[in-house]
Amino acid sequence: VAAIALGGSAAAAAEAIVAFRAAADRAKKIVAAAVAQKEEAYRIRASLLSEIDSGNERCSALADVANSLYDPKDCEALRKSAADAEAALTACRVELLTVANQWESATLAFTSEQGPHSLRRAGTKANLTNQHSSRALASSGMTPEEANAARRERLTAALALVRSAEQVSVAMLERKRAMDEARAEFQGSLDLASERLSAIQVDVFIIAGIKTVSSAVAAARDAIFAAQKALQAIDPDPVKAAVEAATASVETALATAQSEAARLAAMVTLDESEKTLVEIQYQAQTAGFEEKLTPAIAVAEDAIATARQACAYPNVHVLQTSTQRAVDAVNGCGELLEAEQARKRAEEKARFNKLLGRFQKMDADNSGSVPHFARRGKAGGGAAKPLFRVKRVNVVDENVAGVGSGCDVVPPPEESDPAGDDEPAGVATPSIGAAPGPDAAPTPPQPAPQLAAAAPTTPPPAAPQPTAAPPHTNGAAAAAADTSLEEWIEANKLTKYAAEICAMADSLDDLREMTDDDAEELIRECGMARLAARRFKRCL
Repeated sequence: VAAIALGGSAAAAAEAIVAFRAAADRAKKIVAAAVAQKEEAYRIRASLLSEIDSGNERCSALADVANSLYDPKDCEALRKSAADAEAALTACRVELLTVANQWESATLAFTSEQGPHSLRRAGTKANLTNQHSSRALASSGMTPEEANAARRERLTAALALVRSAEQVSVAMLERKRAMDEARAEFQGSLDLASERLSAIQVDVFIIAGIKTVSSAVAAARDAIFAAQKALQAIDPDPVKAAVEAATASVETALATAQSEAARLAAMVTLDESEKTLVEIQYQAQTAGFEEKLTPAIAVAEDAIATARQACAYPNVHVLQTSTQRAVDAVNGCGELLEAEQARKRAEEKARFNKLLGRFQKMDADNSGSVPHFARRGKAGGGAAKPLFRVKRVNVVDENVAGVGSGCDVVPPPEESDPAGDDEPAGVATPSIGAAPGPDAAPTPPQPAPQLAAAAPTTPPPAAPQPTAAPPHTNGAAAAAADTSLEEWIEANKLTKYAAEICAMADSLDDLREMTDDDAEELIRECGMARLAARRFKRCL
């Protein structure tokens, strides 16, 4: 239409239209290629920016690792490496963003000519920055492909700095891990040493007057404290040396405590041995064995004195040996005392059995109706003398002439026999229990004189008839035969232990069959006191 209006032909207008359409198609293709290129550029830029962001995150992690390191030098070196890598990545980011923004320069220029005031100002600032960066890139004299390759190399170098810093951090973390393991191991050793050291009862040794143990324990505690402080070091060698020194100090304290404990035990044993020896000496004096036990007691006393002198020796083995000798000497005294006591008990038992046999024989001899001592018959078989002789009553003649039944005057009685006591006249006192002499003969009865026929005959009072005396037996044997077990217990003041004794024996015969071991067992079961046990053995 425009060509026709200008006076051209229609053919020329058609050609112009075709040419315009061809130009529009080419422009469309160019725009499509540009858009595709822009999208590829966006993709590449996103990939590169992702790598840069990953590198920055790795640099931040390296900074955190540097803060956790023990060695200040390692911490500073790692921080510097991380900072250098982060600076290189930042430079790559700026360069990449500058190149990516060149595509939008035309749009920003158009925006600076048209649009609101704020957009024009932002577009002007961006154009100036892009122009400065573009001039810096243009002055390098490199083609765009060479510039892209250079940018890629710089990014690769920045990422290589990050990887190098990470490798350094791995070595540093390995040293830290080894130090942590060493600290954990050393801390366990120190805890074990402290626990073993706390097992020592220092107060017991202080009460006993032993100061070496408390000094050794104090030195061990100081060594443990020094090792605890050394755990904060960055080098494991000094820590190891400090822990070994603390462990050695604890072992020394334990050895000292063990040695002094053995010394203290030996001293306690000496005290007990001395008390036992005093008890043995007292029992020997009480039982009358002092002369036989005096040499053995003197040897035991010398052994105890020698062991007392060995208490101050540094080597506790000397004290233990001396203490064992003293204990053996005291035990020898005790065995000798027990042997003497057993011998004495055997002698007393034999003496008792001998007396018992004698009494039993006497009882067998006196088993007849008439005691043996009362049998006074002649050896030729004469008649035996009676045990008792009763005098017959003498008849007294009384003159009753002139005394009738109505007479109030009673003649005075004649004087009684001066040999009698208060018996009436004419009545003789019988002699009871007294046997007549060998030559005495029984008094024949006197014939009663004839009284007057007028006087009544009064029969004399009958003389009391004496009772026969029981057969005479030995008192000890009779008491032993008639005494029951309960009476024996009460007589010997053992009523407190009557239940146990009756449970052991039913009669005195059972007690006589008891051995020394039975007696000791009964004493233990009854829980007899020492004096009561001694009385019980003596009564057996």
